Amino acid sequence: MLSDDDISVILHYLSTITEQTFRSVDDLLTLSTEGFLDLTEKIHDDALPVIISMFKSTLLGRELFHKLTGDLDESTGKRAKAFLKRYMDLILSQEDTDKNYNPLLVYLPSESFDDLAFIQSRQSFFLRQTVDTINEFLRTACACPVTFAPGKQEDAWKWFWNYLLKK
Repeated sequence: MLSDDDISVILHYLSTITEQTFRSVDDLLTLSTEGFLDLTEKIHDDALPVIISMFKSTLLGRELFHKLTGDLDESTGKRAKAFLKRYMDLILSQEDTDKNYNPLLVYLPSESFDDLAFIQSRQSFFLRQTVDTINEFLRTACACPVTFAPGKQEDAWKWFWNYLLKK
């Protein structure tokens, strides 16, 4: 089950990549099948399983998701099949990649680095991560040349925050 913070991060990510405003899961449920498929095509592979999990956490979300497996018109049907294949391939491949999953890369996408209020609201999430997760995130997302030692999450946050302020 996703926390309210997790859902907030996901909704912000979806709002960023679509330039639409999603304040709640209910906002997602107002999407047509075409709109839902358009949305899924913009979601990065790393984030798709988590987002679909959130979406399926509501009764209406499950209904729309199951509708994608039913009878759809020809154009929507092809897109729905392509989406479902992509989703299933990601789920099946997760067994091998779970050990490499970095939640910071998903919940702090580089597209959000200009939104300092959003980033600041993620500080406690950042600090709860292992130093290895943080180091990987900083190397990948920011090309950080520093490797922080265990217990130095606060120092890593300060480095990240200063990096954002200098951008």
